[in-house]
Amino acid sequence: MSGRGKAASEVIRRWDGMLPRPAKAHYVFSKEGDFAALNEAMAFASRTGRRCGSVDCPNPIAVANGAFLVGKWHRIPKESYKDLEGAIVADDFRAGPCVLVEFAGGKP
Repeated sequence: MSGRGKAASEVIRRWDGMLPRPAKAHYVFSKEGDFAALNEAMAFASRTGRRCGSVDCPNPIAVANGAFLVGKWHRIPKESYKDLEGAIVADDFRAGPCVLVEFAGGKP
């Protein structure tokens, strides 16, 4: 396992208990370069009909159905977490890796 792969598993382990809903799936993006992994994760979300909020370090980036405008994590009311489909998490959004966490019970 490469250093980046190990870092991805550490990111998943650290964030799984801190997100508002349990995870259904994890998608790891580890393209190298400044913000390359983050851009790859956001492009994947867009291709699957989702929209992403803005970077709000050190908070996750909210991911919701494409019909929603998504704000920064700290501005989303806790009662609205049920509307989120997932989150993008990382220890370092600039260097990666980034993990898109798809929440259980989210819309297909």
